Amino acid sequence: PRASSDHATAVVVEAPADATVSRLKNLVREALGPESRGRYLRLIVRGRLLAPDGAALEGFKLRDGEAVHAVLAARGVRGGHQAALARGGGHHHASSDSSSSSALIG
Repeated sequence: PRASSDHATAVVVEAPADATVSRLKNLVREALGPESRGRYLRLIVRGRLLAPDGAALEGFKLRDGEAVHAVLAARGVRGGHQAALARGGGHHHASSDSSSSSALIG
């Protein structure tokens, strides 16, 4: 279940076999349009965060047509909770205007 303040959109993107996480993020941002600009984006597949950005997608063993969940941080949140923890920050709570999307890899 998702909170009523979340926004969900389904998009379909195709990434080349040798693409990186960063390239897939760019494709998802293009598909989502202006709302995704300047916002921290996480990609999640089968419960696993696709990271780091320079990692090859082939290392994650993605399958054709598999759903990848794209989570945009709320506007003004720099990197979201995980990035804040990685920077050594304390507890950070994102506001409720975060949104999620599903991208089908084809």
